Amino acid sequence: MKRTGVYLVAVLVAMAVLNQAAARPGQLSAEDVRKSWLGRLDGKHFSATVGLILDRQGKREERRLSVWRDDLGPHRERVLARFDEPFDMRGLGLLYLENPDRPNDYFLYQPALHRVRRIAETLAREDVYGIDLEYLGFGLAQSLPTRAESVTEDSVSGHPTLRLVERTLESNQRFDRRVTWLDPETFIPLRTVRYRGETEVLRGRTEEVKIVQGIATPTRIVF
Repeated sequence: MKRTGVYLVAVLVAMAVLNQAAARPGQLSAEDVRKSWLGRLDGKHFSATVGLILDRQGKREERRLSVWRDDLGPHRERVLARFDEPFDMRGLGLLYLENPDRPNDYFLYQPALHRVRRIAETLAREDVYGIDLEYLGFGLAQSLPTRAESVTEDSVSGHPTLRLVERTLESNQRFDRRVTWLDPETFIPLRTVRYRGETEVLRGRTEEVKIVQGIATPTRIVF
């Protein structure tokens, strides 16, 4: 689905994150940088309120979700995301359970039917929220397995960054190459571009970062 402006606002995160020293390409490999980004919330427990404003094909839609994350250890992440707004989606929930020794579990709660049902991983990977929360480090939204290809020094609006290039390990319709510009101290993504072949299919940028309970947290992102 083509998106014409997706805004993520008001992300309020309560968590404890260890301070990480600033990284440089000469100090960390591309795979190290990739793991530092995707794993920056490993072992952390938190709740977040996520507000979305979607402008698509001239239609504006606002959504709000509550997200809870619990990490029991390596490959034992649990995430619950529940829609609070709009009214017709209120109470709709998605539960993700990561399993270390078997396929992950995904469950969908439909409030109108008072029913919980298991769903396929391919369905859970779709843009349930209107964006991919992987950009924030939520493991729930890690859409596709990738391998790190390269990391170089770069900048975004004058801010020093690590430019990470990844390629997917499997063929898919979403993207096959992803370029992400990461803050070298926090590994917060400041910009991302996804490609399918040579065609750009998604672009995102972080417009605002605030300190929430002492932690640097993206609070406004535009896709």
